[in-house]
Amino acid sequence: MKQLFFIHSEFVGGALFMKKYITHTLFLHYANIPDTLVWHD
Repeated sequence: MKQLFFIHSEFVGGALFMKKYITHTLFLHYANIPDTLVWHD
């Protein structure tokens, strides 16, 4: 049971890391694009 919890926490931690990494990468990607090319709502 303890091992299952460890695997679950590893998965959640990995998912949070991936989300943060993807968000950061997208932010850097769009930050390099001039404002004229970015869609404004």
